[in-house]
Amino acid sequence: VVCGRQADVSADLWRVPVPDRHRVAILGFTRTMHELMAASDVVVTKPGGLITAEACACGLMMVLVDPYPGQEERNAANLLEEGAAVRVWDARDLPAKVD
Repeated sequence: VVCGRQADVSADLWRVPVPDRHRVAILGFTRTMHELMAASDVVVTKPGGLITAEACACGLMMVLVDPYPGQEERNAANLLEEGAAVRVWDARDLPAKVD
C-alpha cells in the first residue's frame, strides 16, 4: 500500500487486520510506483483519473475507497459498472474484499 505523504492514512491502515496468507507493505512517498504496480495484483485507491488509468493500463483490479464528490464518484461508478473495481465503504472491510 502506498500512502504517499498521508501519514494519517498510513496509521489507519496499520490498524487493519490482515490475514496471515496476505503479504502487506505500507509505504510512504515513492518514485517507483510503476514498478510497484507492475508487481501487483490489486490496487486499493481513491478513484482519481490518473491512478485509475494507470491501473487499467496494467490490467489491475481496483478496490475503491473514499471518492470525492464529482469526478471521483463518476470514475468509481464507471469502474464498478464495467467490473474493473469493487468499492469498500469501511477500511475494516478491506481484508474481505481483497480475499
